[in-house]
Amino acid sequence: MNHYLLPELEPIAFQFRQAPEDFVVHEIALQAPQGTGEHLYLHIEKTGLTTEQAIRILGRALGRPARAFGYAGRKDKHAVTRQWLSVQGGEEDQLEKLHNTHIQILDVSRGNAKLRRGAHAGNRFTLELRGIDPARQSDVQATCEALAEQGLPNRFGAQRHGGAGMNAMLGRQLVEGRQREYMLGYLSEKHMGGAPGLIPLREVLAGDVKADWRRVGLAAKDLPRQAVEIAAQMARRPGDMDSLLRAIPKGDRRFHVQSLQSALFDDWVAVRMNEPSGISGALAGDWVRCSQQQATRLVDSDQELSPGESVLGPLFGKKMRTVEGRPLELENQVLANSGLGRESFEGLGPIGPKGGRRLLRVSVAGLEDAWHERGVQLRFVLPSGAYATTLLDQIGKKFHPEGAAGS
Repeated sequence: MNHYLLPELEPIAFQFRQAPEDFVVHEIALQAPQGTGEHLYLHIEKTGLTTEQAIRILGRALGRPARAFGYAGRKDKHAVTRQWLSVQGGEEDQLEKLHNTHIQILDVSRGNAKLRRGAHAGNRFTLELRGIDPARQSDVQATCEALAEQGLPNRFGAQRHGGAGMNAMLGRQLVEGRQREYMLGYLSEKHMGGAPGLIPLREVLAGDVKADWRRVGLAAKDLPRQAVEIAAQMARRPGDMDSLLRAIPKGDRRFHVQSLQSALFDDWVAVRMNEPSGISGALAGDWVRCSQQQATRLVDSDQELSPGESVLGPLFGKKMRTVEGRPLELENQVLANSGLGRESFEGLGPIGPKGGRRLLRVSVAGLEDAWHERGVQLRFVLPSGAYATTLLDQIGKKFHPEGAAGS
């Protein structure tokens, strides 16, 4: 199904991220740090590092564990990005021990609370798209005009689902209780890489011979970090698939379930965009929210929404607010097409998603396209939780990025 604002346009070919400087992201803070408090606040610029990698480097300099850090959003590795981090108990003079050319400290302050995910207003992007056929300039500009006028379909996109949908597939195996298949997928080359030590683990996990589990678990070597505890658990509790599953961090399992949740939301976006109401209309029974506010309303008739409003779509889970009428039919259609039901996300314990609702569209602020001899530079602002790669997908169609592009 179509999820493009201008489906009649052919895909526009371009090259992206030839260098980190082709992808610049500046996080927009909700408010400035107070200037006092137990948390050290660091405004950093990083290049070629994930947010987690930057935290580990800063943690060594400050003598603080990763759990002492807070951040509002993960920022891409293959980019030049700016963001705020908080460090409980951090001391500014310890930053003299920082010697890393991939991190610059732009500003230092203090605050009373740890930064939490989503606690930022959005991200300002500057993207370089190279190698575009000059004859497609008018098509790029038409897409930009549609985005500025109608908003961006707020999909998660391929980076959340994993290569070939691997993350979402692992999530499906978890919600369907297919533990063995999940373990084999988690340890697969596609998910974890080609480490030779994984091959014997997969071979014995395909069977139920406890002696083989113990033998291979004890002899395991050349493993990725994430597989070390799995091998140890195979040796400790051979044949016990439940305990082996618990050897995988809860955060990983929760992320895989959330990836399935995200894939279903993206399917729903396409279903809604193929309704006559499209991206800018609400149906009787929809929940609607203004993108700048938290208050929601249930609409009782089909209606066109104001530019700042959006329908709220399903992040399936036990506490998700229910819609009515045609919107409910469309959500059930998405679940039926996937072979899942609303009950699929229940009974998952600590990795089960609570559920919620997400904006169908978000505003694209300050969108500009500056053309030069190598291609085009795009500048725009997206709110927290929206991805620049989904905007690029509107231009390139079937665009598959290597990693997330802002959150």
